[in-house]
Amino acid sequence: MTDPELVSRARMWLSRELRVFEFLYADGDSPYNHDPVRRRRACNAEFLLEYTVAILKTMDIQGSAGQAEDIIQEFLGRKNTRLFLHELKAWLRSPYGSLSAWDHVVQYDGGNTMP
Repeated sequence: MTDPELVSRARMWLSRELRVFEFLYADGDSPYNHDPVRRRRACNAEFLLEYTVAILKTMDIQGSAGQAEDIIQEFLGRKNTRLFLHELKAWLRSPYGSLSAWDHVVQYDGGNTMP
């Protein structure tokens, strides 16, 4: 992905969607800091946004080799990453120019997919 418009759209979506993962915003008093796996993941949302954009520029978002998923799952976990990349791909392929327009048309099954 080298098209500046796609990169901008990806950044917009990533900036919003990474807020779901509270452990990316862990502070010194967070209970996440006592679990070594969560502590490793508590990197920083801004770093992960930039890292994900760099990954998107160099490999297929959902390529058959699963390279992007393998890298990002280190931060978000496998299940979360699979859904995260699926949603990102759907957003990037959509004709909508704003997240609010996207939110009005996207439909979910109503089940909680996050642990």
